[in-house]
Amino acid sequence: MQRLANKAISRVPNPVETIAFEGYVSNHPQRIRSVDHLQDMLALRTLTWAYIITGGQQYATKGRTFLRAWARTYIPTGNDVNENKLNICFYTFHVFGYSFTTSERVEIAR
Repeated sequence: MQRLANKAISRVPNPVETIAFEGYVSNHPQRIRSVDHLQDMLALRTLTWAYIITGGQQYATKGRTFLRAWARTYIPTGNDVNENKLNICFYTFHVFGYSFTTSERVEIAR
């Protein structure tokens, strides 16, 4: 877990405005693009758990960076099949919420 989290620290967030998953076959370009962007959710999950397990602030810092990037870019559509891929964001917000400024919490919670 820590090895994967250390690798995630070097990644740059790659958020997308909308997720195109439901109704697209696995080789559709829009779905492939969404899957590529959703790799951020795996990085976010790894960073969150590495922080919980080790307490390493570097994981929290990078996790907050990923969460803020997605909150600033993603436009919710209400499609639960597409947006259930973002569930880790809620957990991460709960874990790291104490360390966000008030304005960041408002921005993310919108």
